[in-house]
Amino acid sequence: MEQRRSSQSFKRKELVAKLNPTGVRAFKAAADTAKLRGNPYVELVHFIEQLVLSERSDVQMIVADAGI
Repeated sequence: MEQRRSSQSFKRKELVAKLNPTGVRAFKAAADTAKLRGNPYVELVHFIEQLVLSERSDVQMIVADAGI
């Protein structure tokens, strides 16, 4: 299987290690969602979706405050 490459790539463990507990839960949920949808990659859109859906996440509060 060919790996995706970008100008800036991250190792999953390095990324997850920098997240707070809400971020870790959102990342795990994003991975599950991506897998259920048949996507072998966890993309930014999956992660943001889960942050918006997370209770009391900063992203959810920003979205609510913006009236989106």
